[in-house]
Amino acid sequence: VVAEDREARFVLKADHRTTLSSQIAARIEAIPHRPGERFEEGDVLVRFDCRIFRAERDKVRAELKGVRKKLESHRRLDEMGSISKLKVVSAEAELAKTEAELRIARINVDRCTVAAPFDGRVVALKAREHQSVKRQQDLLEIVDHGNLQAEIVVPGPWMTWLAPGQRLQLRVDETGETVPGRVRTLGAVVDPASQTATIRAEPGAAEQPLLPGMSGTAVFPEPE
Repeated sequence: VVAEDREARFVLKADHRTTLSSQIAARIEAIPHRPGERFEEGDVLVRFDCRIFRAERDKVRAELKGVRKKLESHRRLDEMGSISKLKVVSAEAELAKTEAELRIARINVDRCTVAAPFDGRVVALKAREHQSVKRQQDLLEIVDHGNLQAEIVVPGPWMTWLAPGQRLQLRVDETGETVPGRVRTLGAVVDPASQTATIRAEPGAAEQPLLPGMSGTAVFPEPE
């Protein structure tokens, strides 16, 4: 088999690329990072104006103190036989309800910031600062640039000699650089219409930055 017969096209794709959405209905206070800017895992990507949620949490927290004192009083009276069991049970139910309301209020406050789930860059903004958004509304698209893979479409017959760990060269069209790589995974099926399969390879170190969406030619060496 000549070298030209062992060439196939590839596209670089990120392991993680996602669109983050709002879990609360609120006004956006700040979006610290702009498209193309880097961020680290845990960085705040979106911050909401959550004064009303904090006020609700504080209100429920104060109510909880009163409910607990009421239950303590009812239990002391119950020990002396001066109150019905039904009132004690009712106070216990009220305590459980208020505690649940406080947990919900705390969750809403926690949702006042959207943190980065991984290191990466901002791809696009789906919302703007000072905009009021609804629950489940898209906020921004992010991508992990640190874990790229080359998705390569190869002829189906190649699956007889391809194997994980196999070396190859990736000629990147956009940079003109040739980057070493290794086959990571093989496709589970061969498409019956095109008689092709999709495999994934890990690119090695590159002199110029590699970005998702870059494409090129994968060159597989002759077997030893």
